[in-house]
Amino acid sequence: MKGILTGIGVGPGDPELVTLKAINVIKKTEVLFYPVTKIGSQSAALQIIEPWISAETRVIPLLSQMTSNPEERKAQRLLQSHQIAEVLETGKNAVMITLGDALLYSTYSYVMKTLQEMGYQVSTIPGISAPSAAAASLNLPLTEEDEGLLIWPGTESEEALIHQLERMTDNIALLKVSACREALYKWLKPRQDRICFSLASRLGSKEESLSQDIEILKDPSLPYMSVALLKVKKGKD
Repeated sequence: MKGILTGIGVGPGDPELVTLKAINVIKKTEVLFYPVTKIGSQSAALQIIEPWISAETRVIPLLSQMTSNPEERKAQRLLQSHQIAEVLETGKNAVMITLGDALLYSTYSYVMKTLQEMGYQVSTIPGISAPSAAAASLNLPLTEEDEGLLIWPGTESEEALIHQLERMTDNIALLKVSACREALYKWLKPRQDRICFSLASRLGSKEESLSQDIEILKDPSLPYMSVALLKVKKGKD
């Protein structure tokens, strides 16, 4: 019998935000896969759940390099899927961890679909997403009453970002803000009278920082894992 892969979102960074279900599965898993940008480098996701990894668990890094080339991304995800499939073929169950929620802009979501197409069984345990964690740290509702919420990646093109900003009627959660900070600042600067801006960086860590000053977007050292929450001020034209 083939093993089963469980994808686990370990939350934004604070170990206390990992769900009990995730902890129980991590404690019992035979094999655990974790993403790294290069072999030998540290993994934020792995550091979060280290207290619950059994000494008997085999821990395997999955190379997950940042690239804008779609063919390279596809090849990388296929390789990751085959690495996991090799373990599942032995009948062992495995876990793949990811920061935030397992199905929100995560490598796991692509691996999950590939493994399902290959005939393997998968299950998913959700984690607290970056937008939810940012809203909690800022004490700022993501949505109220009949408002909508758009989640958008800052790694998209500037043209696509501006298109979404211009259409904004309620709320936008913008991820990986450092990738679009200059374009966002330029768009926000003349619109501060009708758009509320909040930023959270390094969520759940000792270095967590919060700001509602758009001038922070001018900082070239803005952490990659930053979340901006934009909210239209109601009653303003």
